[in-house]
Amino acid sequence: MKRSELIKSSLSLASLPAFSGFAAGDDWRSEVKKAIDHGIRFLQSQIKDGSWHSHPGITALCLQSLFTCPRAYNRLDGPWIRGPINYLLKTQQEDGAFFDPNSRTPTKNYNTSLAVLALATSKDEIFKPAIEKGKNFLLKIQADEGEGYEEGQDYFYGGIGYGGDLRPDLSNLNIALDALTEAGLPKDHPAYKKALVFLARCQDTEGNDQAWAKATGGFAYSPDLATNERLPTAKEADRQIVPYGSMTFAGLKSLIFCSVEKDDPRVKEAVQWINSHYSVTEHPGMGQVSLFYYYYMMARSLEVLGQKTLTLSDNRTITWTEELAKELLKRQHPDGHWVNPQPKYMEGDSVLVTAYALNALNIIYRSST
Repeated sequence: MKRSELIKSSLSLASLPAFSGFAAGDDWRSEVKKAIDHGIRFLQSQIKDGSWHSHPGITALCLQSLFTCPRAYNRLDGPWIRGPINYLLKTQQEDGAFFDPNSRTPTKNYNTSLAVLALATSKDEIFKPAIEKGKNFLLKIQADEGEGYEEGQDYFYGGIGYGGDLRPDLSNLNIALDALTEAGLPKDHPAYKKALVFLARCQDTEGNDQAWAKATGGFAYSPDLATNERLPTAKEADRQIVPYGSMTFAGLKSLIFCSVEKDDPRVKEAVQWINSHYSVTEHPGMGQVSLFYYYYMMARSLEVLGQKTLTLSDNRTITWTEELAKELLKRQHPDGHWVNPQPKYMEGDSVLVTAYALNALNIIYRSST
């Protein structure tokens, strides 16, 4: 069977029955693969004018889910995938950044990081020049001596921001480190050492030199109060810097990217926070807000850590891949998409959320062999 025929036969838009859980003895990975196929067919139906939402970051995230799925789609699979690839490549600027110059909020780092990550995960040699240019752009925007930052004085030192503002954060840094690592940046590159300085100021440990830090081991969005996210449940007067789920996973995988070993206290403390706050039904510290971003961060972080089980604070040992897979399959809609009823941070967008879910399921599939 030709690959184009395989796409049509394996990815049907027909409604799937409601997921009721994995039965004993089931090959649950086959159910995950079916859900991935169904989600990809939904994404295929949402391509407009050769892209998803005419947005380089969302298009890149969708392409990553196609490149890394069990079927490993690529540019040879036809115009339905070449169109988004060509759109993404056309958004790369002379300085290497990927973004829409007509956008009011170009978010250069996020778009570039997601584009580099997608192209690198395709394993296609033809994208090497674009990846290299994007990688060099990301290195250039790190807050360091080139912009006058000093390690001992500026708490933003070593971080990366959106690319247009002047306040780095862990959300931006972690996706940039993911892209740089996937693009083959040597492990001894100074960018990793600089990143560790910023990471230390985001982790809630006794070794953090910031006044807000305690000793929970979790990670916050930023060491800066004005930049930092707040708990949605906190009173308006309660301005505080707090660790929460997605940022703790983001911090953990960033430590691993920076060659921090699993037995290092920084990693062990982050894992301890995760074991104490573990959930697949909500985003720890955020409830239902940004839930699917949290799922993506969880899957990628635990994949990078190389850990298939977690021993929780109540001494239960759980297989996170199976638990997260069950939750994601429960939340998939009959036409294959996912969406968060809590729409903050763009999670009311079914294309973006479906890409988050698919990337998480792809990781689960390859991590559970």
